[in-house]
Amino acid sequence: MTVGEASGVGVPDADRWVGEENGCFNMIFPFEFLKLWDKDVNDSVDVRALKKVLIQVNWY
Repeated sequence: MTVGEASGVGVPDADRWVGEENGCFNMIFPFEFLKLWDKDVNDSVDVRALKKVLIQVNWY
């Protein structure tokens, strides 16, 4: 089993990266949601934006 961190790989490109026959990995971890923390430290996280990203990658 191979696992990779997929910074920069968007949901539409995941099929090229994941798969037993044609993919590079069996599993990847998308970190797209980390962009939600690219704000001032005192700002709160936009929970709706986080939920949208997690729904895209089927984590919610």
